[in-house]
Amino acid sequence: MITDFLKTRVGLFQHLSEKHLADIVKGSKVVSYEPNEVVVHFGEEASFLGVLLEGELSVLALADDGSPREIAHFAAGGTFGEMA
Repeated sequence: MITDFLKTRVGLFQHLSEKHLADIVKGSKVVSYEPNEVVVHFGEEASFLGVLLEGELSVLALADDGSPREIAHFAAGGTFGEMA
């Protein structure tokens, strides 16, 4: 169950009541992405808090030579998007 995952694996949600967690889950949506699919483009306004339920997520930026460079990496339980 997602509420159990949030309570046990995501520090941000560990101190919330079951009711608050249930409300958060009810107002949320689960989205799946394919490998190498973009979640948010650089400069795009993001008004969400994402929680990685499974898999991994990399944040890439272009280096001076134009090649992609990983600047952050998230595993299951990681949060992202809140500062995008």
